[in-house]
Amino acid sequence: MGLTLLYYLKNLNKKNIFYIIIVIFIIIFIYFFYNFFIRKTNIENILIEIPKNSSLKEISNILYLNNLTQNRIFPTSLSILLNFQNNLSYGEYYINNNDTLYDILVNIRKGKSYLRKFTIVEGFQKYQLLEL
Repeated sequence: MGLTLLYYLKNLNKKNIFYIIIVIFIIIFIYFFYNFFIRKTNIENILIEIPKNSSLKEISNILYLNNLTQNRIFPTSLSILLNFQNNLSYGEYYINNNDTLYDILVNIRKGKSYLRKFTIVEGFQKYQLLEL
């Protein structure tokens, strides 16, 4: 079997090798395009928190640990390709199951964090507000 494979590889001409390489690159491109822009998150609505001064590697790790991506490389590579690596914000972000990895990174870049509403009751003292 090994000899037949070597014989076959020796008899391939450069044109066939070029076509094989092109097909492999197209398959890789389609795989990454699907994971970045089409594949939705498989988790119902989730709230993630990104701490202040988090690096791109830490943010990718947070997304991976919350099962929002298949591996840690996808968020990092997409951020670098789109030049988002220096403009990522911190805070709490609400992610629903219709968001793609691209949508999540755009929200983190634009700082569209989850805002909480609360009411300050009239007459509360400072220490009572801190307990909330």
